[in-house]
Amino acid sequence: MKKVILFLEPVNALLKVVKYAHEQGFIPIAMHQYPLQTIPPYGEYVMFLECTKQIEDWSNMDEVMSVFDDLQARFNIVGTYTGAEVTLSCDAVIRERLGIAHTSREVISSILNKKKAREQLYANGLSKIQCFSCDEVAQWSSWPENKTLFLKPIHGAGSAGVHQLSSSDDFNKVQSILHQSRQTSFKIVNDFINSEECFIEEAAEGELISVEGFVSEGKLNVIGLTSRTVLHSNPVIEMGATFPYPHPLADDIFKYASDVIQCLGVQHNSIHMELMISDTNNIEFIELNMRFAGVDLITAMNIAYELEMESHLLDMAIGKSSSFHLPQYTHHASLQYILPDSTHKTFQSIDLPEEDLAFTRIFKNVDDPMPGEINQFGFVAGFIVADRSYEKTLEKAAQVRQTYKLNQQTSNEAKTQKVILR
Repeated sequence: MKKVILFLEPVNALLKVVKYAHEQGFIPIAMHQYPLQTIPPYGEYVMFLECTKQIEDWSNMDEVMSVFDDLQARFNIVGTYTGAEVTLSCDAVIRERLGIAHTSREVISSILNKKKAREQLYANGLSKIQCFSCDEVAQWSSWPENKTLFLKPIHGAGSAGVHQLSSSDDFNKVQSILHQSRQTSFKIVNDFINSEECFIEEAAEGELISVEGFVSEGKLNVIGLTSRTVLHSNPVIEMGATFPYPHPLADDIFKYASDVIQCLGVQHNSIHMELMISDTNNIEFIELNMRFAGVDLITAMNIAYELEMESHLLDMAIGKSSSFHLPQYTHHASLQYILPDSTHKTFQSIDLPEEDLAFTRIFKNVDDPMPGEINQFGFVAGFIVADRSYEKTLEKAAQVRQTYKLNQQTSNEAKTQKVILR
């Protein structure tokens, strides 16, 4: 029988792995809860899925495993791949059933619970940030002087549902809009974070970066560092990223990331770990995503390295020990996203200087409503620029940000959507 790769909730750039698996002679099949999207730039790869099975709810493990059993009876499934948090626990159980290298369901669940992960790292000296329950904060007689905290969903994604708190009044106001503030442009994200469970943690000051890598047999194999472009008025909102990021503390950062992986018990996974680097060079954990870097970062990496990162992701899917060696990167690739300001109520058009861009993506259809709340899931478009020089790459990105036209209006990012570009 031909070898089959089972994809759980194939969406967005994950579909590049579907295409690559097909090209390598595997048969891609899928289980999904949400409708399969066929819109560009990745949706056309849905055509390579030989069989798809829709389920009712990823949280219903009995249902998921029943569908899997039916598929296993029909196909020679030799690997699985997913990139959606809502599927990770199911993926762990399926991989255990198949006897493929994996991180256990128990470890996955602990890491997906951001409060538990923080507490575990704090107890082992790998984080200096304390966290609290909402009930604890509600009982405070006064707000700590000059203290900034962040309220976050226990199960979060990006900046959705994250609120900066500087007083008891902030805390009380946020409590009344929690559900509304978690709505994003992606239903799969909404369903994952849409719970009343929140926690509060101390703020980490500094520059946000991320470590990209693969964990095999408990060892972190580093791909590289990714910077962040953030909204100037609210740095919680991520507006883009540049890969690879030439940071002077790279070796120390990679060592810290490896220590985190060992502490949390990760055995076999793609990882996207967010860290904060302070002005005093302290490295602080923000969160660990048990998946490959999302949105369009795989495209940026492929441009930077002039290779197909999908080959390593396929190795991870079949449980291969990915002790890989990457060539020297040839370019820096900056992935940038565009948010509308409050003057735009619906999407009509966007004009980008495509001759200067390595990649473009439009998230909205004509007449789609614009998001009411600014968060990193309300993007209308994205693009990638690249250059052999990191500095020139950022210059190119800044130029596009200053000249694009949304709904035939020239960008006013300098006023309302100014970014800190890295």
